[in-house]
Amino acid sequence: MATGTIVDATWYFDSSLQRYVLQCHKEYTGKQQIYLEDFDYTEKGEFSIGFWFRNPTSDGALFEYILSHGTIDAEKSYFGPNNVHVYIPEDDHPANGILRTIVNDNNEGYDFDYYVDTDGQITNNGARNVDGHINIDDDLWHMYTLVTDANGFKVYLDGRFAGKGSHGGDDIDPAGPVQICTRSDLEKDRNFGGYVTQFSFFSNALTTKEVWGLYVQQQSALTSFSPPPPPSGSCEDNFYHTDCDGNCFGGIFLQWVSDGICDDGTTYGINLKCEAYQNDGDDCLTTKTYTAKTPYVYFPLNEGSGDQLYSDNEEFTGDLEGPEWAFDYVMESYVLQCEKAEKDFAQLFDIDYYGGAGFAINFWMNNPSSEGFLFEYLVSHGANIDDLSQNEMHVYLPEKDHPAYGVVRTIIKDADDPADTYYVDSDGQVSPKAKKK
Repeated sequence: MATGTIVDATWYFDSSLQRYVLQCHKEYTGKQQIYLEDFDYTEKGEFSIGFWFRNPTSDGALFEYILSHGTIDAEKSYFGPNNVHVYIPEDDHPANGILRTIVNDNNEGYDFDYYVDTDGQITNNGARNVDGHINIDDDLWHMYTLVTDANGFKVYLDGRFAGKGSHGGDDIDPAGPVQICTRSDLEKDRNFGGYVTQFSFFSNALTTKEVWGLYVQQQSALTSFSPPPPPSGSCEDNFYHTDCDGNCFGGIFLQWVSDGICDDGTTYGINLKCEAYQNDGDDCLTTKTYTAKTPYVYFPLNEGSGDQLYSDNEEFTGDLEGPEWAFDYVMESYVLQCEKAEKDFAQLFDIDYYGGAGFAINFWMNNPSSEGFLFEYLVSHGANIDDLSQNEMHVYLPEKDHPAYGVVRTIIKDADDPADTYYVDSDGQVSPKAKKK
C-alpha cells in the first residue's frame, strides 16, 4: 500500500471546486511539504503520472517544484539517471507560464541538461510567447499528465498533448520518497506556492485518448462543470484531435493564419495541411506512413573532422573557413559550430539546384544567441547582395536588438525580379515597412 505524509502543507477549502485541497507554501521552513513513501510505479519501465494544480502567483526568477522524485546532490544529479521532476519557472524567469519536465532513466548520464516544456520547447531557457499553449500563471486549475514509453516521454496539459522528449523509455528507479511541492533535496528556494490535488500514478503508458478520458472524468468529479460537449461538424471543421479511426476526442489550439495555412502555434505536430490525425500525440504514427523525397544534393555536415565537406554520394564538395566540429548530444552526431566573432563560414561549390521550374532548400539550425542589432546569415548565394537584384538567395536572422528579432528572413530573386527590398519572415510577414532592411 502506498502511503504519504503531510508535513508543512495545509488543508484548504477551494471555493471553485467546493472541496478541500492541499495548499503548499513557498516560504522555506526546512521541512518537507508533502511526501509519498517510495513505491514502484516504474516497475515495467513505462509509467504515467497525473495531478491537478493551481498556481496563483510565482514571484521570483527561479523554479518551483510540484513533483520531485530522485536523488539530488552536488553533482547536479537531478539531470542524472533515475530522476523525475516537474516544476515551473517563476514570474521573473524568461520561460514563465509553462510547466517543465525532466525524465531520466537509468541509462541517462550527466552529460547535459535536457527538459521539455508544455509549450513544446526542448531545453530552452529563453523567453517565449508561443501562441496556443496554456499559460499556467492564471490562478486556475489545470491537469498535468506525464507519459513515458519505449520512445521517451510526452507531456499533456488539460488532457491535450503539449510536448515530447527522447529521454526515458528504459528502466527507471528513482530513489527516496516522492516529494510534492518541493525538490527532493529540500532546497530552500524551490518550494511551490500553490494548490494541488488528485495525484494519480499508472504503471503503464496511457494513450493520448486515455489521457483525455482521465481529464474529462476527473474534471467532472472535481467540479460542477459538465464534461466538454462533443463538437458539431467534422473534426477538421473544429480542428479537434482524432483517433486513428477519425473519432473526435479532444480540443487542440489551432488557428488559421492569413495565408490559409493551419497552424497550431507550436514547433511540432502538424504538416501544414490541417490533417487532424497529425495532432494525436503520435498515437497514429504506426498506422500512418510518410515518404520523404530524396534530395538532389544532400550534405549531412557530420564528418566530425577535417576541413573538406562532401555530399552523401561524394559527387559535390565544399570546404570550411573557420567553423569547428562539435558533438551535439541532442542530435547525437557531429555538427558545424560557427563563431560570429571569428567570421566563420562554410562554402559549397556552385550546385545547379535551381535548373528546373522550382527548387527547395532545407537545413537544421540551433541559434543560442544573436547579440547585436544587425543580421546573421545562415545561407547566402548570389553576387548582388548590395542591391538585391536578380539571381539571389539569402536566409538570415535579425539579431536580438533588431525589432524583428525571433524570425528567419528569406530573400529570393529570380532572373526577372527588380532590385528592391523584398523578403518574407517566418512569422508570415512580407517586407513590413517598420522592419525594412
